[in-house]
Amino acid sequence: MNRENDLRERYIYAATRGLPRASRADIEQELRTLIDDLLEERCAGREPTEKDLRVVLTDLGTPAEIREKYNPRPARGLIGPDYYPQYKWALAVVLGALAFGVVLAQVLEVLTGERALGDLPLGLLGGIASGLGCGFTAVTLLFAFFERRGVKLERADDTIENLPPVPQHSELIPRWESIAGLAMCALMLLVFLAFPQVMCAVVDMGARMQRVTVFDVDALRAQWLWIALFGLAGMAREVFHLVEGRYTMRVLAADLGCAVVSALLACLIFLGKDLMNPTFLRVMENLGMNDVVMTIFGNFQVFLLGVILFALALDAVDSAVKVLRVYRNRS
Repeated sequence: MNRENDLRERYIYAATRGLPRASRADIEQELRTLIDDLLEERCAGREPTEKDLRVVLTDLGTPAEIREKYNPRPARGLIGPDYYPQYKWALAVVLGALAFGVVLAQVLEVLTGERALGDLPLGLLGGIASGLGCGFTAVTLLFAFFERRGVKLERADDTIENLPPVPQHSELIPRWESIAGLAMCALMLLVFLAFPQVMCAVVDMGARMQRVTVFDVDALRAQWLWIALFGLAGMAREVFHLVEGRYTMRVLAADLGCAVVSALLACLIFLGKDLMNPTFLRVMENLGMNDVVMTIFGNFQVFLLGVILFALALDAVDSAVKVLRVYRNRS
C-alpha cells in the first residue's frame, strides 16, 4: 500500500470508528467516493500526490468532525456519540444476562421448595424490575464516567498528522469476548447480591429433601459493598474493551489496574470473615467425602480466593502478551 492509500485508509478508519456497524461500510464507501471526487476536481487530470490528498482531507475536516456529522445521535447528552453504539451493546448484554439470571434463580427457588409456585409471577416481576434497574444504572454510570473523564476512543486523531493506524485483524478485541465478560460480571453480581441461596446443595434428609446453602447468606450479603465494587471493576474492564476495540497500551493499563483493584477487593471479601455455612460443611462431612474434597470445602474461602487471584493474574498476563505482540509486529 503506497503512502497516499495508507493515509486515505487511516483517515477513513479514524472517521468511522465508533459509528454503528450497520452503517459503517456504507459511510466508508461514501467517504472514499467523496475523496476521489475532490481529488479529481483538484488535480484536473494529473496524478494526485500525497500533498493533494492532505489538502483534500484537511478541507473535509478532522475525523472527529466527520464522526459527528454521520452519527445519528446528537453530540450533547449523558452518553456522547462516540460511546453510544457501545453503550447500547453493553446495556443489551447486561440487561439480558440479568433477566435470564433472575428467571433462572426464581425457577430454582420453586424447584427447591423455597418459593411457592403461585408466588412465581410476582417474584419474577419484582426481581426483573429491580435487576434491570440496577443493571441500567451501573452501565449508564460507567459510560457517563468515561464520557465526563474524556476517555476518548483515540486521543491522536484530531489532525491529519496524527491519524491512528488501521488495525490488523489480530489487533482487534473480539466483541464476543467483551460481551461474554459483561454477561458473566452481571450474573456474578446477581447471584452473590440477590440470590446467594441458589449456591446450595440439595440433600436427602430422610423424610424430605433439604436445601443447604454453601455460604452463610447473611454474612455474604454483609459484604455487599465489596462484592458490588468487584463486579463493577470487571464490568469497567469489559466496557473499556468495547470502547477501545483494539489491543493498545491503554487497554493493558486498564486491564492491569482493574486486576489489581479486583484482587484487593477479593481479599477484602474472602479474608478475615467466616462466610461459609457450617451446616453445609457438616452435611458434606456426613456424606462421606474423601479427605481431599473435605480439605477444599473446609478452606473453601481461601480456595475460591486463590482461584480468583490466579484467574486475574492469568488474564493480565494474556492481555500483556497480546498488546506486546501487536507493538512488536508493528516495529
